Amino acid sequence: MEKKELKRIARVVRVLLKNNLGFLIEELGLKLHLPFTKRFLMSRKLPAELAVNLRKSFEELGGAFIKLGQLLGIRPDLVPEEFCVEFKKLLDDVPPVHFDVIKKAIEKSLGKELGSVFKNFEHDPIGSASVAQVHRAKLFNSKDVVVKVLRPGIRDAFNTDISILRLIASRVESRFKDLPVSPSRIVDEFERYTKNELNLVFEARNVERIHKQKRSARIVVPAVYWPATSRKVLTMDFLPGKKLSHVSHPDKSFVKVIIDELIKEIFDYGFFHADLHPGNIIVLPDKRLGLIDFGIVGYIDSKLKMLGISLISAISKKDADAVLRALMKYGSPTKRTDLEKLKQDIYDIINEWYNDDSGEAKATHMMHQLFISCTKQGFVVPQNAVLFGKALVSAEGTCDFIDPDFDFVSYSRQKAAKILARFRSSKAIRNYVLEEAKRAFDTARDIPEQGLNLLQKINSGRFEFSLDDSHFRKIGINISSSSNKLSLAMIITALIIASASLIEFGPFVDGYPVLSIIGLTLAGFLMVPLFFSIIKGPRFPQG
Repeated sequence: MEKKELKRIARVVRVLLKNNLGFLIEELGLKLHLPFTKRFLMSRKLPAELAVNLRKSFEELGGAFIKLGQLLGIRPDLVPEEFCVEFKKLLDDVPPVHFDVIKKAIEKSLGKELGSVFKNFEHDPIGSASVAQVHRAKLFNSKDVVVKVLRPGIRDAFNTDISILRLIASRVESRFKDLPVSPSRIVDEFERYTKNELNLVFEARNVERIHKQKRSARIVVPAVYWPATSRKVLTMDFLPGKKLSHVSHPDKSFVKVIIDELIKEIFDYGFFHADLHPGNIIVLPDKRLGLIDFGIVGYIDSKLKMLGISLISAISKKDADAVLRALMKYGSPTKRTDLEKLKQDIYDIINEWYNDDSGEAKATHMMHQLFISCTKQGFVVPQNAVLFGKALVSAEGTCDFIDPDFDFVSYSRQKAAKILARFRSSKAIRNYVLEEAKRAFDTARDIPEQGLNLLQKINSGRFEFSLDDSHFRKIGINISSSSNKLSLAMIITALIIASASLIEFGPFVDGYPVLSIIGLTLAGFLMVPLFFSIIKGPRFPQG
């Protein structure tokens, strides 16, 4: 371990001790990093408020630890709910870097003098956090912009912290067996997350992509100014106004504007802002809403769109079996997963929500609870499905802030019904068939290479084989479902191609190509079972 890592881990241990987390120091074998006397005086008891103490430690350590806490705060599939709730309270407000240092960082990153890029540049930042700080500026065309600048040295600091987190993760795994989620997996995911967080070009592309999407005239997304944007500097339009969180009596019409925007982003474009809380929405003077902070975005393909629609539909019908089928279709059970217990959890969650008379139960919170239950049962849910749930939770919380009496569930259900109808259209089914056919072709094309790799592993003695009933269930379900769909898709495709080919050749009856009409009609009938298999999803064997 390098000197700077030893210095940092000593700091980590001191902060843990300060926040009454001596038991953690002991369990992880880190007490050697403490002064000799403190090793014996520290408390080894589990604190009553473990999540609170850990959150305070992360705040004091700053940097990567704050970002890790923020990531875990939106990932109930990775940590227990009480930690998610506490980590959402993390404060990321640190003293700003001096302007002279920031000026040098901008000029080095852009390769230009600051005065050649900006007509004016305010020395005092309007925001300062552990990773970056934000300044107002003006371009030579008199356009007002904001400039986000990474704090100098932040990348090296994060790399050091990630090395320490890997050490901690490995010791946790060796000390505690059968954990619901691997700590190393959490660190891996955090490392991928920080690579994006520390590359402002990534955020700039997110902003630009959402900026180009068609939207309501009442929604504004800033444009990126690329000549003054780099990996360490992001320049985009300044949005004048107040954060929604600072508006005492917001216009109630904002609710539908926000819901419609999120639904459009998710189901029309498959790329969405996953954190639409009141602090990330600007109320402009003309009553339009500006969206900011695109560090957390979600991607959703056609299958995950169907998962969202299926979940909303199944939940509205209180159908625990349908919810489980939807999750099984897109998630992955492990050897720890007890499907009957998971189904019972789902039933309890839905019933608790429906029977709540206080008016405080939130539909999206209930969906969030589903993901938490999946984690407890060792059921792996795709990351973007979790972000989909996170986006809905944030949006519902924002709507509740604007208008506590608004019926989020009814309005969302109406929207979901329209989207479901669109997904059941002939055009949507045709597109799905073409996607499945392409996927089948790609799979078939890869079979020879995969077979060769398998033979090489067997010959080299590196081939491992294990049996897992839950895996066989999933494989069987997928094979049955995919083969049925693929067979129908191939037959339908062949009929359509043959019918199209026979249009010019007849035979004709009253000018109509009979065989072509028969073929197309038969193809249409075959689309019906294919359509219902797509919507309904596979059923699972009992026992």
